[in-house]
Amino acid sequence: MTPRAKAAFLSGLVFPGLGQVLNKQKAKGAAMMASVSIFVLWLAVRIFRLTWKTMAIVGPDGLESVRMDPEAIARLHNQAWALNWWLAALVMAIWIYSIIDAYYLSGDKPDGAVPAK
Repeated sequence: MTPRAKAAFLSGLVFPGLGQVLNKQKAKGAAMMASVSIFVLWLAVRIFRLTWKTMAIVGPDGLESVRMDPEAIARLHNQAWALNWWLAALVMAIWIYSIIDAYYLSGDKPDGAVPAK
């Protein structure tokens, strides 16, 4: 593996899109960075809202408090996964594509690879 391919591969592992930026495809890298950032933020907001809705209790004084019931946490975990697995899978798919794309764009092709036209 050439140093350029290694740098692109390792950059893609750190954050999707960095390998593309390193390979001088700044627009593609920025698009991958932005899409993953937006999807991760969306996932975090969805899980936070679900958590707050599940665990918030209004006390007798009218103030909200949070209970840490182990059964409620288990239900929350299962519900969060059931509602958001597709979003996590989308983030992982973009990330994996970013790593593979950065490696191949670096010019370090495995033996027998067909050159791009």
